Amino acid sequence: MLNQKSPWFYAFVLISLFLCGVTFLMPLLPGPFAYFNLRNENNFAALFSGIFLLVIALHAYDGWALNRLSKPSVAYAWLALSLVLAALSLDEIGSLHERVTWLRSIISDGTFAPPSELQTMPRTERMSAYWWSLVPFGVLLVGAIAYAVSALWRSIEDKKTVILIGVGFSLLASVALQEYIERTVDWSANRYLSIIDSTFRPLLEEGTELLGMIILLSVAMKNSRGIFSEDERAGFPVFEAIVRMRRVILVMGIFAAPLIAYITASFPPEQHDNGMPADWPAAALFAMAAIAAARPFFVSGKTTGWYGRGLVLLALVGCGSTILHPEAPAALPLVTALAGAAFLVWFLSADYPPASYLPAVAILSAALAEAWYIGNSDFVVYTISQYTALAFYWVNSSVVPTGASSTNPVTSHRTNEPIPGRRRRPIH
Repeated sequence: MLNQKSPWFYAFVLISLFLCGVTFLMPLLPGPFAYFNLRNENNFAALFSGIFLLVIALHAYDGWALNRLSKPSVAYAWLALSLVLAALSLDEIGSLHERVTWLRSIISDGTFAPPSELQTMPRTERMSAYWWSLVPFGVLLVGAIAYAVSALWRSIEDKKTVILIGVGFSLLASVALQEYIERTVDWSANRYLSIIDSTFRPLLEEGTELLGMIILLSVAMKNSRGIFSEDERAGFPVFEAIVRMRRVILVMGIFAAPLIAYITASFPPEQHDNGMPADWPAAALFAMAAIAAARPFFVSGKTTGWYGRGLVLLALVGCGSTILHPEAPAALPLVTALAGAAFLVWFLSADYPPASYLPAVAILSAALAEAWYIGNSDFVVYTISQYTALAFYWVNSSVVPTGASSTNPVTSHRTNEPIPGRRRRPIH
């Protein structure tokens, strides 16, 4: 049985070190390494950071599931931290804080152009307006973190855990100060500042952020059981949000996807180099679909067979595809291929009866047919990408892992009791 120092933890550490190395050495590396440069937006590095935060959020949600009946104050503290981390994940992939001035225009006059008064402001005044626009969001996040840390400090005996949570979020918060320095200092003033800006400054900023994530992961993982626990009998909770929230996520995703796609497609072309808001729902759903397909392993530490590994791989490819621009020639064909391959795996696997995947396949088929008819527009691709990820997540999360703890306090489809009419997954 694995524990908190499992390959799951060290995988995030090693990937983080690799990305930091690429970011530091980027001036000496060939062009393709730019996809792994933490300084850039809308690439694999930014995607990893966003999914990293999402994974920590899922572990934090397990803290709510674990304590909600016995220690409500602790449970709600972890729930608050989970929501904060999910919001940070959204910002990391969707580049929301970089567009805070656009939000003013959307609210005031329904346009997606920066406010006209900002375009005529001197640079210092424009920067001041930008940072003041972030204050309401900062106050909200800091307030939620302060509430959670205070509740945990009063309610749990392990003060080290609370201290590490504070250190982790402090490191994340320091990035805002570093961004302020980045935007206010003229790094082109001399040769030495230019060298610092191209090497040491981005390494310090991004490394600080990843270090904060690693600390938070080491703490939040303790909420999850299965292979993350030293107790071999413990099988609950294991990424409980993926199964507990699946119906809520389904309904929200169906109605929200077109709206998010419309807003995203309406941003001006000069904004397309940053991450896009529609990228986050698709990436997050694909990531949760991969975790859902691997939950039998996370519960028992045993393999799920070729079909489980195949679904994990397809979902990860789908997650990676979210960095593609909608106008890229491969964007829509890749989504189509992923949907077809997933259907084949679901069909061949005994774990997925037709009732679990045929509705998703029917909806995707209709959406893809409409997409090919309408054309490869940004709105269509953003919408289809989200719906495909939603279908992956919904079907993959329908399987109940074997080996779950019989003490699981949630409803029957998340316990060790079989659901009537559903075939259980054999462990290979």
